[in-house]
Amino acid sequence: MSVQSDSELLKALKSDVRTVYADVYKEHINMIRHLVLKNSGSQEDAEDVFQDAMIALFELVRKPDFELKASFKTIIYSISRNIWFKRLRDKKGDTLKAKDYEEYYEMDWNEEEVQKDKHLTILERTLKSMGPPCETILVEFYFFKTSMANIAEQVGYSDANHAKAQKYKCIKRLKNLVSGA
Repeated sequence: MSVQSDSELLKALKSDVRTVYADVYKEHINMIRHLVLKNSGSQEDAEDVFQDAMIALFELVRKPDFELKASFKTIIYSISRNIWFKRLRDKKGDTLKAKDYEEYYEMDWNEEEVQKDKHLTILERTLKSMGPPCETILVEFYFFKTSMANIAEQVGYSDANHAKAQKYKCIKRLKNLVSGA
């Protein structure tokens, strides 16, 4: 959708135009299917996630202070991604290897988002280069909010305190690697 289409869509969503759903569905469902199917989901899961994302989107745009700062494609993808990954975390309760397919579609970024994306890319590369157990510990703790006891179990440590000590060392190592990147 173009910027003009996004502003028109925003007006339609705020005025409760029900036909907007069909247009948004046609435009974005394949992107959400791709995300869900590549991350252990089914066709039905993708439909459920999309419907929940649309409800969240309708609620979001009706807030009086809502401003459109990204494309609807970006917003729908982000909401859907958060919903799906939360469901996976809740369902599995263990290590989640999420495959993020943002490259599936073009994103409209502003300069601040581009800088943030560059920093995240550096962080991701650096985390991967650290390998286990640091990558696992940091990703599980900071991104998936896994408890230290569960992390200790995942990486084979005797207890949460050992995992905490290793997390501290990993953070220190990560900071050194990122500052050199």
